[in-house]
Amino acid sequence: MSEQNNHQQVFNDINTILANNPTLMDAYKDLEPLILGLFNAQRMSIFQRRRQHQDLVARFKTGKETLEIKVPISPLSIAGYVALSQRSLIISNPYDTEELSAIHPRLRFADRFDKSSDFKTRNILCMPILNAGVMMGVMQIINKEQGPFTNRDMAIAKALTEVLGNKFRYELGGTKNPFDLLLHEELISEKALKDLQESSADMRQTVQRLMSEYRINEGKLGNSLSIHYQVPFIPFDPDKFHLFQSESKLNSSYLKRNFVAVIADARDKPTVLMAEPNNASLLMEIESALGIDSYEIAVGLPNHILQYLGDSVGGGAPGEMSEILDEIGTSAEESDEHIDELSDDAPAVVRLVSRILHDAKRLNASDIHIDPEKNGPTRVRMRIDGVCRDINQVPASHHSAVIARIKIMSNLNIAEKRVPQDGKLAFRMSGQLVEVRVATIPTVAGEGVVMRILASGGAMPIDKMNLAPANMQRLEEMIKKPHGILLVVGPTGSGKTTTLHAILGYLNTPEKKIWTAEDPVEITQPGLQQVQVSPKIGFTFANA
Repeated sequence: MSEQNNHQQVFNDINTILANNPTLMDAYKDLEPLILGLFNAQRMSIFQRRRQHQDLVARFKTGKETLEIKVPISPLSIAGYVALSQRSLIISNPYDTEELSAIHPRLRFADRFDKSSDFKTRNILCMPILNAGVMMGVMQIINKEQGPFTNRDMAIAKALTEVLGNKFRYELGGTKNPFDLLLHEELISEKALKDLQESSADMRQTVQRLMSEYRINEGKLGNSLSIHYQVPFIPFDPDKFHLFQSESKLNSSYLKRNFVAVIADARDKPTVLMAEPNNASLLMEIESALGIDSYEIAVGLPNHILQYLGDSVGGGAPGEMSEILDEIGTSAEESDEHIDELSDDAPAVVRLVSRILHDAKRLNASDIHIDPEKNGPTRVRMRIDGVCRDINQVPASHHSAVIARIKIMSNLNIAEKRVPQDGKLAFRMSGQLVEVRVATIPTVAGEGVVMRILASGGAMPIDKMNLAPANMQRLEEMIKKPHGILLVVGPTGSGKTTTLHAILGYLNTPEKKIWTAEDPVEITQPGLQQVQVSPKIGFTFANA
C-alpha cells in the first residue's frame, strides 16, 4: 500500500511540475529524477516526433555525450519500431539479435550511442506517447538497477505517457479531433460536425460532405488533418508525385479499400500517403509488404489517394478497369478496320460501360462525359465535387461501340448519328436503382455523350443550402405566400432541383397537400404527390 501511495505522490509531483512549466523542455530537468526514481533506472530519453520529418528526436534525455539523438520511425531502432507499431516493448537484452528478431525481422538496436561513450545499455522499457490515438513521441527507460523490467513497470509507464501525451499535444499545437481546426476557424459548428460525422459512413464521406455541404476547401481540410495527425498533408499533385514502383505484395484493391497510396517524388523518395496515418496495424502491414528501410508518412484526402491509385477509379475489383481496357486495346491492335459496333468483343464494351457507371456512382460524380478526340483516344471524364477530372481513355477504334452500348441502354436510335438525342437509362448498384439522364451530340470527331447521374434519396434541408441570412429571410417570406410563382433558373448542375425540393421540404407539413409535376422525378419526399410527365404519350406539363 505504501508503494502505491509513493507512486501516487510521484504522479502528483509530475503533474505539478508540468503545470508550473510552460514547455516540456523547461520541465525536463525536474521530471528526470522523479521518473528515474519511479523505475529505479539509470537513464531515460523522451523522443519527440517531428511533424515535417519521418523521424524522432531525443531532445530530453539523460547524459551529455550526444547533444541530439535522431532515429527514423522504422524497425531500424527500438524507439523507431515502437513509434511505428505504437506497441510497448520490454527488451531484456538489446544485444540479443534473436530476441529482437522475434519482435520484428528487421528490428535493430542502434548501439552507436553506446559505442560513443562508456555507457552500456543492459535493458530497455520503451513506450509510445499517444494522445487522441495519435503518436506524439516515445519514452525510453534504460537500465533498471535490480532485475528486469516487469509488466507492472509497463503499467506505470503507460499511465505516465498518458500524462506526457497531454503535455506533448498542448506543446505541438495538435488537436483531439481530425477536424478541430475547422471548429477553431469557425468554418463549422461543433454540433454540425458531430452530426455530420455520426451520419457519415466513413472518413471519405465525411470529407466529401464537408466540401459539398459546408464549402470547406481541400487545403483547409488537409491542414486540419495534418495538425491532428502530426504529419505533412500532400494533395493530388501528379506533376510532383507519382506512384512508387516496387516489388511489393500490395495489390490495388487492398490499397483502395484502406485509402493508402505509396507515392514518390522526382528523386524517387517513397512516401506512404494515408487517409488515417494513426492506424498503426495498417502501417505495419504496408511497411512489411514494402520491404524498404526509409520512407515518409503523410496524410491525404481519400479522393486524392484514389486519384494517385488510378485516375480516381476506386473500389472495383483489383485492376478490373485496366483488364477491360487491356482486352479492348488488344482487339483494337489486331484489327485496323473500323469495327462492327456489336462484334465479338462487345462483352468487353458492355463491361466497360457498366464499370464507368458504377465508378461514377461510387465516386459521387454528378456527370460523366464521353468526349471523342479527332486524332486520339476517347476521353472519359467525371465531374466530382464540381471539378471535371480525366478518369480513363478508350481506344478510338472502340468509341462507336461504347456510344452504341449507351444508346441501347437509353432506348435511343443507334443508327441516327446526325442529330442530338436525349434519353434515360437505369442500372442497379448494391441493390439500389440508379437513374441516369443521357444526352448525345454529333461532333466533328464523332458522337459525344453527357450522362447526368440523377440524385437519389431525400431532399436537402433548407438550412444546409448555405444561403446568406438576408437571402434566406427573403426566400422564407416568398414561400410563405399562399399563391404566386417562384422562377428558379440556371445551367445543368447548378442546383435547381435541389433548391426546389429543399423549399418543398420546408413547406411539407401534414396539414398541407402538395402536388408536383416533374421530368424526371429525381428526389422523392414522403408526403408529396409526385407526378412524372411523359410527353411521348401526350402527358405534358400542361396536361398534368
